[in-house]
Amino acid sequence: MIERLSPEGLYKLRDAGGRAYPQVIRVSQGTQIYLSGLVAVDADGNLIGENDMAAQATAVYENIGRALAAVGAGPGNAVSCTVFATDLDSYRQHGSPVAAAFFGESRPTSTVVEVIRLADPRYLIDVQVIAVVDRE
Repeated sequence: MIERLSPEGLYKLRDAGGRAYPQVIRVSQGTQIYLSGLVAVDADGNLIGENDMAAQATAVYENIGRALAAVGAGPGNAVSCTVFATDLDSYRQHGSPVAAAFFGESRPTSTVVEVIRLADPRYLIDVQVIAVVDRE
């Protein structure tokens, strides 16, 4: 079971659309799933959206959806999301709305970090996710 909390006395983190992120997630049972950092490449390794944060964010969250589906999970199973972005302002404007649409009301805890560059200098965003699914 996944319980999403925003305890009293803590600042309520909100996305650009005003929706709150939980600051605490309690998992009482299930199997943990760890996704590697995913970037905006297709199944053949081709970059999607060079110099385009919105296109790269869309591709990254689509890849996250594919990875989660491979283990019988979906966006609602995510409990933690760490975003590495090369331009925080661009991510807030173009990437954050994509993440909000992907996760919907089942928001994971979230951290966004601006970095100088990623593994390939054409990558603008790299996202890691931890999810929990019911035990088999």
